[in-house]
Amino acid sequence: MISYRRMYTRFVRHWDKVRMYYEHGLTLKPENYEAMKLSHLDYRTANIEITQKRKTSIYREALQKFYKRYPDVKYSIARDAPGLVGKRPENPALLFIEKQMKLMDKGYSENKAFEILEKEMAEKLEVQRDENRILRGFAINNRARSYLNYSQQLSEAEGKAKVDQLDRDLPKYLYQQQKWDIMAKEQGTMEENQRQLIENRGSIINETFKNLDYTTESAEQYFSQYVPTSKLEFPFEHDNYQPATYEVVKHAYNMKDKESLIEVHDGFINRAESLIKAHKYRASLADGLKGLSDREIIQKVREVPTRIKKNSKSLVKKLEKMNVRLNDDGSVNYSQVPYPHVVKSLQKMEGVVKIALMHKDLEFEYPQHFEKLQIKGDMMKMINAEEMKLEQLKLEKEIKEKADPELSYEQYFESLISDKVKDINVARTRGKDIDSKTETELIFEKDLEERAGLFIEDDFEREKRLREMWIDLKRKNVIGGPDARTTDEQFELQELIVDKIRDLRWKIDQEMVKQDLDPIFKKAYHKYTKDEFMYDADLQFSKLKSFLSKNPRVLKEDEIIGQEYLGIIQLIRRKKLLEYSTPAYAKEHELSYDAQIAMSKDKTMGYRKDLIELEKDQERLDLIDQKLSERDIGQENDTPFMENQTQNDGKFMSQFERASK
Repeated sequence: MISYRRMYTRFVRHWDKVRMYYEHGLTLKPENYEAMKLSHLDYRTANIEITQKRKTSIYREALQKFYKRYPDVKYSIARDAPGLVGKRPENPALLFIEKQMKLMDKGYSENKAFEILEKEMAEKLEVQRDENRILRGFAINNRARSYLNYSQQLSEAEGKAKVDQLDRDLPKYLYQQQKWDIMAKEQGTMEENQRQLIENRGSIINETFKNLDYTTESAEQYFSQYVPTSKLEFPFEHDNYQPATYEVVKHAYNMKDKESLIEVHDGFINRAESLIKAHKYRASLADGLKGLSDREIIQKVREVPTRIKKNSKSLVKKLEKMNVRLNDDGSVNYSQVPYPHVVKSLQKMEGVVKIALMHKDLEFEYPQHFEKLQIKGDMMKMINAEEMKLEQLKLEKEIKEKADPELSYEQYFESLISDKVKDINVARTRGKDIDSKTETELIFEKDLEERAGLFIEDDFEREKRLREMWIDLKRKNVIGGPDARTTDEQFELQELIVDKIRDLRWKIDQEMVKQDLDPIFKKAYHKYTKDEFMYDADLQFSKLKSFLSKNPRVLKEDEIIGQEYLGIIQLIRRKKLLEYSTPAYAKEHELSYDAQIAMSKDKTMGYRKDLIELEKDQERLDLIDQKLSERDIGQENDTPFMENQTQNDGKFMSQFERASK
């Protein structure tokens, strides 16, 4: 056996020989055996964290099952550092088996733990596969190029676009220059050599421009040669300019369409409302409210009084210490402040002082207290009802006892001996509502007797009575009643509050910009300039809308506002502007300016011809309808038609009979 082992171990590693000899009892335990064993452990089984003693066969069976299900994982890299006990491998199989053993320790079966971890691993592998596909797609992409090549291509494309734009727009500039020279020629202020240059200038520049090299020469030098020697009296059209709105029209046949006055009113109102809506949306992004919704603004409004009171507690205490109070007209009274420097500092912040003192005096004027008042009112009503019940029971018991008094033996004999007989007679009448002595013929004296307690009540009783009345009133306002607000009214009030807050916030900044002051929220206006503000403080759009919502005929015939109404119509009516627009990269851009004008004229003439033909066709159709309406087709033409038809049928039948014979 030893010789067999020596033959077998001839091709085995040294550590395997030492381990085999020691385990079979052939040699003694070598020195540093444990350290050598840790450095030569199998990464598939030995590096798993073993919290309990298990047999290695369990790991091997689990690994075999895992590798049988996922054979590709067998070739994954296991990063391990031999000799270090704390180093853990990162092989997926080992991590899977470790988690499976932990689940089995918690009570799961082997198959159930395997299924749970299989689902978890499937999700991770799917994410990893997607990332690999994306990376492979980037790597295989034929359009992938460096940033330098991309920048170079971008600059070349921009340069080509600029040259194309110059080539497209230069004939327009030449045409305007020729037009200017013609005007100068008509006034007779140009010299003969300049006139000759003007006449031949267009052809010279066109011939030169065809052979122009954009990389070596600039087109600006062709314009620098011409300098007019005299000043022309050019008729500036902006002196007679009237403000108006324009509607761009792409076809000539749309120029004939005219709007009625009602269409002018409705169109202007719709355009203005959409403009104001877009403007308010842009303004809401930078109105200092940080993009809060309407509901959040209402919540902030409800929380503001409480927050002001909370933040102003220290200030209120100091003001009370200095005897600072509010007068009847709402102004601050500093007369009892002993220190003048304190008065100066408080006068600088008088607005804050006034707000703090007002919020201190106002305690129950905010909506968040209504719920508390309702609860207090219900509780007080219930307590008062219970107290009234107890008092009523006590009173009924006393009345029942006093109605038929039963005297004891001592009371009876004492009443006979002593002078207490009167007490017995008084006790019999004590339970009645009204004593016989207090009865009078005057009816109103009873009310005075009932309310006599109001004139002799003390301060505590008066405060209690008024507090109950006040809470009962507030409770009615909260719960309901003729004067209480409905839910719709409350929602309308909330919307009105939100609109007022937004308008106030926006108009404050408008006024500050008008007066060349920095806005309160300066950082929020980095996207806007002073010209982009819409000043609506001087003009209310609602008034203009209500004015234009009236009948145009009534406004036009009015003696007072008739002329002003016509001026308003001239301002809000859109003038049509014809624009021969073509899509980008069309062939029209490659033509000269004169060719484009000729083409547009041809299109316009084509549109006009189509309109003329349509009008002629319409006239023909009208004429035909008129003639057909004048004739009676059903009576005049039925008989000749039928006679001709019978004659033709007879001829056909005679020919058919001859052919058949």
